[in-house]
Amino acid sequence: MKHLLLLVIAVCLLLPVQAQNNPASQLSINQQLPSELLKSRSVVIVDVAGRQESWEKVAAALHPGLRKAGIDAVAYYELGNVLSGPDATTGFLKDFQQREIQNIILVNKAGNITLTVAPIGKKALVDAGTAAWQTKNATPADAAQALYLAANEAKLHLSNFLIPDFPELFYTTDNVSIKKRFFSYPLDLKFDKLAVPRYAFLTSSGSDSLSALKNIMQLYPYDWGVTEPGTTEEVLRMKQGYPYVLLYLHSTQDNLRRFLTYAPNEESPLELQAGPETGQPLYKFYIRHIPSGEVYAGSSWDAAADWQTSLNNFLQGLRKEQASNIK
Repeated sequence: MKHLLLLVIAVCLLLPVQAQNNPASQLSINQQLPSELLKSRSVVIVDVAGRQESWEKVAAALHPGLRKAGIDAVAYYELGNVLSGPDATTGFLKDFQQREIQNIILVNKAGNITLTVAPIGKKALVDAGTAAWQTKNATPADAAQALYLAANEAKLHLSNFLIPDFPELFYTTDNVSIKKRFFSYPLDLKFDKLAVPRYAFLTSSGSDSLSALKNIMQLYPYDWGVTEPGTTEEVLRMKQGYPYVLLYLHSTQDNLRRFLTYAPNEESPLELQAGPETGQPLYKFYIRHIPSGEVYAGSSWDAAADWQTSLNNFLQGLRKEQASNIK
């Protein structure tokens, strides 16, 4: 009974995170397909719950059925990579816009397959409340077949004829908005206030998440405040008085280093070198100066598997480098 209770508590704590990280939950499922689905490009975002099966395998199983349905799925991504941080998500969206992608297909593999189709969002993966079509099936092939039948029933006009034979898989983006990156910390933090958004991953700590954040932020020697996630940087700066914002990325080591433009290990100084790539997602924090867009990634490689350790590492590095400024 005790173990069952612990399991229930753990599931309840994880549900808010999963809901916030699941774009399909923001849509209005009314079984309406995008009118341009069969004559425009689509992106497929795959989420494999618990990673019991690779997202690449799901993409490979799904693509032939989408091709048969006349859906031009030009790119496949893993949801965790796309949602690996605010800057990363913005970068992926720029990729989609530059490729003139109009539709998004969200695939969730948690035992069965849930496949959701909607118009792609303008400032997020999806716009909240947008009409969408959804099916739940045993296999990717069954889900694609259900979509094929629904598109036929809706009598959508087909003009997608040059569809790739195989799925094109993407893992990262070159569109992360980093104008200038420094492997250090801002020198004038002691004069300004740092915004610390209450990101979705904090809810995984349950009701004590804010307390955990505040405990770690005691290491930060200057003025800071908790802000709501999603608040634009213009509002943070102009209306709330924050010239700096604490940001994060959560992805594999190789992706983190690519996002933040680290040099390869063999070309980096010892303190910026990382260990072997394990494929495990890591957290990496950094600070952006909002007016200039300059990014400060810290003076050492401090990423870690959990956000508490990563943030602790980042702040310890800041204290060490700015010890002379701390009273």
